[in-house]
Amino acid sequence: MTIAFVYIGLVTPVMVNAWQDTTFEPNTLRIAISDEIKGIQGDTQTQIWNLLDKYGLSLQEKIKAVSIINCESRFRVDDFNPNSDDFGIWQINYNSHIKNGDTTITCAMDLHCSTEFAMKLYKQDKNWHQWNCDKLTK
Repeated sequence: MTIAFVYIGLVTPVMVNAWQDTTFEPNTLRIAISDEIKGIQGDTQTQIWNLLDKYGLSLQEKIKAVSIINCESRFRVDDFNPNSDDFGIWQINYNSHIKNGDTTITCAMDLHCSTEFAMKLYKQDKNWHQWNCDKLTK
């Protein structure tokens, strides 16, 4: 089976490097932006689809997961939302999961680590309610 992702009008992503700071406070993250990676979205989409196989998700669950990622971060592994203090491709919330030590900013900004953390939340809760986009995707 082949799954194709087609998006129209997306801006070429840039690589964002965030440094974990133990004294991090929301809205004070130091970010360095470079434009060294081109075409990361297609590569990331393929990687995430294949990575989800590891967690034994049904086809329907995988489609929902990919829909949530598209809605949350547009497949930008290094995405940061300063309005909600959410990090990475899964938009892991700072106050809910990073501040209390469930995970780290470094993990949230890493495709494999953040997917593992997201799958832990999904399997634990048995739903996608941790993500705002759950309501917006079918």
